[in-house]
Amino acid sequence: MITDENAGFDISRWTPDSQQALIMREAVKKGYEQYQSIELFNARTIKIPIYAKRSPGEYIYDSPPLWLAGLNAVVYPERDFISESHKDGQPDPTIKYLLELSRGNPADIPSLENATWTGNDSSNASKFFSSIAVKPDGGEIIYLRGDGKGLYQREVSQGSLTSAETLPFDLTQWDPSAGSYKMSWRP
Repeated sequence: MITDENAGFDISRWTPDSQQALIMREAVKKGYEQYQSIELFNARTIKIPIYAKRSPGEYIYDSPPLWLAGLNAVVYPERDFISESHKDGQPDPTIKYLLELSRGNPADIPSLENATWTGNDSSNASKFFSSIAVKPDGGEIIYLRGDGKGLYQREVSQGSLTSAETLPFDLTQWDPSAGSYKMSWRP
């Protein structure tokens, strides 16, 4: 059991070997959230390394972090608020959506993909990585880009991910206004 009077916990999922759990810790101080960290909890050793830290409100609940066993890494969506201007009295934000990969060093997290969204048009709000799935053996990931550019696959090869390959996906059946799509790998 993990306890922290200044945090809430969410178990994202167990690793395929059932030895560790990928958790999200939401640090709450003075009644509001300070940050969220993505951690790997080992129930036997009670070690909890931090893989990433996210600012409050900067993460996307629709796609939780996933464990990529083939790289001993966490893959997760992130967004970065770049700027905000005003156009006709309305906010006009610029946001960069990222697909991140952390191998356990929160200071060194490369982006696998990114897409930038500018404007307050809700039809553009889907420009993020709306669904991510990891093969149960941790050997590959697939993800759907929310800007309608396609469904992508990346395989683990010699300790890194291959370049993204576009998978056949009927974009005419895809409705970006429907929000997030959930994918799951059939074992």
